[in-house]
Amino acid sequence: MEALPWLERFSRIYLWMDNDDIGRKNCEAFAVKLGSNRTYIVDTAKLGELKPPKDANDALRESKDLNIYLNASKPLP
Repeated sequence: MEALPWLERFSRIYLWMDNDDIGRKNCEAFAVKLGSNRTYIVDTAKLGELKPPKDANDALRESKDLNIYLNASKPLP
């Protein structure tokens, strides 16, 4: 948690972890620590793709447009 002070200057933070139960739970836990009002979670499963990338690295390797995923991200409810 030593990195938290470095993130204070950002008004919006995107979290994109593996698209599985563990990844979703970790996103929620990090969002609470970082501030749920400024933390947006990328959930590729909600975009309706047949085989969505499991994480940002896979999306990059597949030459996906990352803006589509970032624009569809949402903060915790």
